[in-house]
Amino acid sequence: MGIPVVDVHVRFLLPWLYAETLEVESAVTESGRNSFTVNHRFQRGQGLAAEIAENRVWSAQAASGSGGLESKAAQGALKEKFGAPAEPATIKK
Repeated sequence: MGIPVVDVHVRFLLPWLYAETLEVESAVTESGRNSFTVNHRFQRGQGLAAEIAENRVWSAQAASGSGGLESKAAQGALKEKFGAPAEPATIKK
C-alpha cells in the first residue's frame, strides 16, 4: 500500500534563507474512506512563513497487473491511526 500525493496547495507568506531554522507543525486535518489531507505550517520566529496542504490517497498495486496504482480504502490500523483529525505535531530543526 502507498500514499501518493495527488494535490498540493502552497502559500508563501514570508521570505527566508536556506540557513534559517523554521518551526514546522503538521497535522492530518481531513480523513475520508480512501484519502486524507495533511496541513503543514512553517513558522519563522513569530511569523507564519508558509502553509502547505497536501491531499494523499491510499493506494495499492493495480489488480490489472499494469504496474500502476489504484485507490483503495484505508484498512484497520491505518484507518485508526489516521482516521481522525489530530492536533499539530511540532518538529523543531
